[in-house]
Amino acid sequence: MKRFSNIFIGTASYLLAFGFWGLVFPEFTFTTDTVTITTEDGTELSDEEFRNYQSEHHIYYEIGTSAPDKIRVKSRLFEWIGEQIHDR
Repeated sequence: MKRFSNIFIGTASYLLAFGFWGLVFPEFTFTTDTVTITTEDGTELSDEEFRNYQSEHHIYYEIGTSAPDKIRVKSRLFEWIGEQIHDR
């Protein structure tokens, strides 16, 4: 039981550290691999355009104040779980 407790505490600490990292340094959290900015006409920004946009804007603030229909959340973990469920 003590081993499980140590693993749980270690995992929780690890996740809290990553969450803290995302709050302090959002520019390292929202990379071109995790966030895609799409213009009104539907084209996606290139990596260089994204870096320029990111340096000129506060992405956390813009995500927080965007309308719900302007944000699309995508997760590889959830996609994989969905595939596993639908393949049965």
